Amino acid sequence: MKTIICLLLPIILLSSCLSEKDNEIRIDEKYAITLPSFLTKGNDLNDEASLQYQNLMKEFYVIVIDESVKDFENALALNNLSESIENNIEAYSDMVLKGFESALKIKKRSKDDYTKINGMPARLLTINATIDGLDAYYSIAFIKGEKNYYQIMTWTLEKHEGQYKEKMDKILRSLKEL
Repeated sequence: MKTIICLLLPIILLSSCLSEKDNEIRIDEKYAITLPSFLTKGNDLNDEASLQYQNLMKEFYVIVIDESVKDFENALALNNLSESIENNIEAYSDMVLKGFESALKIKKRSKDDYTKINGMPARLLTINATIDGLDAYYSIAFIKGEKNYYQIMTWTLEKHEGQYKEKMDKILRSLKEL
């Protein structure tokens, strides 16, 4: 009997790992993003986020904030910045990053990767930082869609970076406008 249990246990564990699937989540007919099935909907990660998913046991989190390209253009005009700052992915992400990085103690930041995600201009980067005494790993994308900018932020504890890095990148690259 013990032999059968010892033989079945690895098979059960392996099949549970293989059955982990991804789910496509659609938000207000604006965008869709693909998330690992181990994440569940949250509501207290960020008040401005249109999407919030988490797994508290795995310490893995994802948010998406979408903002109108037109609103960013209007904010530049309102602050007399239209002539000195372009309404593009670099300027938008620079402004957002300044605020985000001021709240963190940055230990390491990757080189920016300007690319396209599903045909849209994008900027990808990772940050290792300390916040509230915790060492965290962030994988971030900024994407400029037809009508909206998208900020996708995934994070976990720094000690889980190796375990989740590929999943985070897959999430960032999965966003598509509807």
